[in-house]
Amino acid sequence: MEVIQLDDDDDDFIQAVNPTALRKSNSQSVQAVTSKDARVSKRPPPISTRIASDPILKASTSFSDDDECPICGRDLKLLNDQRRTLHLNSCLDEGEAKTDLDKNMEKWKSTMDCPVCKTPLAAGPFRSAHIKKCGREHAINGRDLLNLVNTQEKVTETRRKRALPHTSAKTPKLRPKKVSKLDGEPKSMAEEEILMAKALSASMMDQSEIDEEEEMKKKKEEEEKREKEKVIGEGVSPQFTRIINDNIRNRRSYAVVELAPRGCRCDIIELIQSRFLRVFRSRRKVLKGGEKTREEEKKKGEDEGKVKEMLAEGEKRTGRRAQMEATMANALARLDSLSWAYRNLAAEGEQKGDVSIECRDGQIRAFSWSLLARTTALGRLAEENAKLSIDQPTTVVRHWLQYVHCARVEWAVGEENEGMREIAKQHGPEGLVEECVRMTATRREYKGFGRIGVVMEEDTVPTVPQATTVSTGSTVPPAEIPEEEQEVVQLAEE
Repeated sequence: MEVIQLDDDDDDFIQAVNPTALRKSNSQSVQAVTSKDARVSKRPPPISTRIASDPILKASTSFSDDDECPICGRDLKLLNDQRRTLHLNSCLDEGEAKTDLDKNMEKWKSTMDCPVCKTPLAAGPFRSAHIKKCGREHAINGRDLLNLVNTQEKVTETRRKRALPHTSAKTPKLRPKKVSKLDGEPKSMAEEEILMAKALSASMMDQSEIDEEEEMKKKKEEEEKREKEKVIGEGVSPQFTRIINDNIRNRRSYAVVELAPRGCRCDIIELIQSRFLRVFRSRRKVLKGGEKTREEEKKKGEDEGKVKEMLAEGEKRTGRRAQMEATMANALARLDSLSWAYRNLAAEGEQKGDVSIECRDGQIRAFSWSLLARTTALGRLAEENAKLSIDQPTTVVRHWLQYVHCARVEWAVGEENEGMREIAKQHGPEGLVEECVRMTATRREYKGFGRIGVVMEEDTVPTVPQATTVSTGSTVPPAEIPEEEQEVVQLAEE
């Protein structure tokens, strides 16, 4: 019994099962190949797409050389002659594009940004000239400019080694060449048929007819050229003139312009002249009566200069006066604060004073140092627990003590004023008698706490200060205010 050994190849299986089948198939394939070769050998040799003088591609008449692209090595057996030519042209264009890309890359690698204005600069004399110009414009001395250039070169080299963008210039890219369009190439089948018909009719024409047609074409071209020259202005003036709107400053190519009929160049000259006069017009103002003379304008300029000087001096005086008023207001505020402090001290002396004053309806205490400094009631020396008698009511004596401490006038015209006048005649202080006489003459009236009313002239209402700090370090509360006076102060604050 015969043992059949099988492997992965199907031919062994076929040969083992039916040995004659493989022989038949081989004979058929050989016959087919021979028949194909016979048919191919009958065809004419293909036209070579190579140029004999081309240094890149060597001329060859063998059919096998055209089956492979000599540049990229691609198999071209399945392509016809036109597609092989297109493939070769595209390979050549791609090679030129790569060569240009390599040149641009070398130029880009040597490019460096300006250390002053950051403009990308290629290698060459232009780089030095630009850097010197930037240094002069930005007032950079030569040594500092050289240090900046050296630093920028080091930074550029480091970034280029690390594959980082070392300049602000755009990286060059591969730009394949575009196929140029054929002049007169038909865009549709109908246009192609028309061109074919024209070519056939031209081939059937005689030479004389062809010459006449060429002369007609030349005449037509010359006429078109003359018309263009007329529009430009070399011949007759144009029939239409472009008038551009002056309000459009940045006019683009697609801006709409007006076409106005012009019969003569004089209109264009007048338009240009009017625009020139409008741009360079005089800025003098004209009155209704006519133009001003130079003397009047000069006189007016002098008057305006004097007025400006007077206004400037007035502004300076106003500024100085405002500054003086602010200083005076500050000083008055400080004096008023000091006056309130001494008034509070007088109110405190009514309880803690070392001198007792006997009045008609009671007793009031006061500080001896204020009486010694401002009055003659205690003489030159004050004794301990001294006593003083004044034949006046307690309210009058209290007003007198307040005037002694802070010189505030807080009494009304009438009996209180007369009592103050009597005390001033006996004990002082200086100026109190004259104040009482003046109050009687101006008819002043006391209208509340810290406010003196004038019948003829109304004054402002001062605010009541808070507790005042005395030099001893203790806080002195303000004096007790009657209810009526509190209402007046509250209204003043509102």
